Amino acid sequence: MQTIGAVLRSLRQDKGLTQAQLAHGIMSRSHLSELEHQNYYPTYDKFLRLVDRLGLSLDEFQRELTLQQENEADYYAHRSNDLVNQCNFIGLANFLKTEFTAEIAQHSLYLQHKRLTLLGELEFHQQAGQIDHTKYRPLFTYLLNTAHWHEYEIRLLTNSVFLAEYPLAKTLGNKMSKKIASHELYGREKNIPILFNNLAELALQNNDSHQAVIYCDLAQHFAHQMNDLYNQLLATINRSLAAAILTQQADSHLATNLTILQEFGYPQVYQHYQQLIQQLHVPRPKK
Repeated sequence: MQTIGAVLRSLRQDKGLTQAQLAHGIMSRSHLSELEHQNYYPTYDKFLRLVDRLGLSLDEFQRELTLQQENEADYYAHRSNDLVNQCNFIGLANFLKTEFTAEIAQHSLYLQHKRLTLLGELEFHQQAGQIDHTKYRPLFTYLLNTAHWHEYEIRLLTNSVFLAEYPLAKTLGNKMSKKIASHELYGREKNIPILFNNLAELALQNNDSHQAVIYCDLAQHFAHQMNDLYNQLLATINRSLAAAILTQQADSHLATNLTILQEFGYPQVYQHYQQLIQQLHVPRPKK
């Protein structure tokens, strides 16, 4: 995360100034060097004189600091998302060890949540789905203690729900449903159908097919509202799985919908469902 000293150094270099030129008459060059590395903090008036010499007002410096911090946070998010989407878990492990470190994550709650979720993704992959749920409770403690949910909380739950023990995930899913029913959330956030599809799959994996049907119907409803054809298809597939498990009868439409997934360019999702069908012992049509 960009610090005041790092931003000061970046602006100085952009202006083509040496440390001696910027510091002249304000502080020693060595003190400026220490400031740029967060090892020295000048008096307020000296700091204002440095900013003025850079041709900026204090408000302009604050905006530059905020912008660079946001850009750096975006870098960690986008780079890690790319690694996850590529299923490059070796690269992700190295990124979390060498760049997106625990020290970096301490600079904002968002980065703490992001890194913890990524560690969960990594453990989930490395341990074939067998994870230590206790490591990830801070994510869900935050969600349980936050009274008013917005897009950030919905996105956080969507991306991390697989790290929760099922009773806790179900509690959070119910909290989400109540917020929508009470019009605290209006169901237009794009992550809502994804969340309910994730909850449906989690319910299936925990032998709660009746609850899975409820989640599927919610996912279908909100995906339809948003013209989200992909999540409509996933909700239909999840519901077919739940129905087949409950009735112990094969669903004739399941194979067709899975083929659509494959043909429309989602081979990894198709393979995931094939594994899930085998794991859940879902009845298949007789050949």
